[in-house]
Amino acid sequence: MSTADITLTNNYWGMLRNLNDDVKLRLASLLTASVAEHRTKTASEKDSLTRAMVNKYAGAWKDDRTSDEIISEIYSSRSSKSVMDFTL
Repeated sequence: MSTADITLTNNYWGMLRNLNDDVKLRLASLLTASVAEHRTKTASEKDSLTRAMVNKYAGAWKDDRTSDEIISEIYSSRSSKSVMDFTL
């Protein structure tokens, strides 16, 4: 376990240690189930889930403009306020 992992674990423990015992047991049960499920999945199942997510969200942005046209529109829509004179 890396130092970053230990720090993260300690941070979560600091937030969770004051919970009542029933909530702690429920969290422990959910975390244990999550680890067990993760360990039983094969690499191909994990790849399949990744591919499904990519397929779901890839190409979600639909537009007929080219990237250059979009960038040009972004730059042209920028505006700045005029300089205010604060001299007395």
